[in-house]
Amino acid sequence: TWDWQLTEPVDLDRQVRVMDLHPDLVTSEDLAALRQKGVRTICYVSIGTLEKGSADTRAFPDDVLGKTYEDWPDERFLDVRRLDILLPIMKARFEACKDQGFDAVEPDNMDVHDNDSGFPITADDIVAYVARLAAIAHSLDLAIGQKNVPELTADLIGHMDFLIAESCFQDKW
Repeated sequence: TWDWQLTEPVDLDRQVRVMDLHPDLVTSEDLAALRQKGVRTICYVSIGTLEKGSADTRAFPDDVLGKTYEDWPDERFLDVRRLDILLPIMKARFEACKDQGFDAVEPDNMDVHDNDSGFPITADDIVAYVARLAAIAHSLDLAIGQKNVPELTADLIGHMDFLIAESCFQDKW
């Protein structure tokens, strides 16, 4: 069993084996208490968009920021081909998850290539980016999961430790 909580209020008393949480909503003490109860924790990290209000906003130069994400007006797409810029930023985000006490990361917005991002992003670009992120997560002793993009599963399966299929029944995939 698992639970996924990305907005307030969080309920850390749910009887589950895994909790996927936004890191801004919990403390290291919260995560330690969950670990004591045998609950594994996953840290939500947007890897394909920059969310308005992110603590590291200044680390993103303007030329890696694309169009606004249609469904999420407070987010802008990232040019995931810019590994030189994004990998150090994402590594710092993953390190923050590790330092806070999370067991794994959920890399969200892996579907940049399927959106009007403002960049000519291909599926191959996403696979290259996510494979590098997986190597970073593993180097930090964090598990990492594929989030959606079922069409990329064959290319990512050797890199990912688990998969989250959001709205798969609703979207019929």
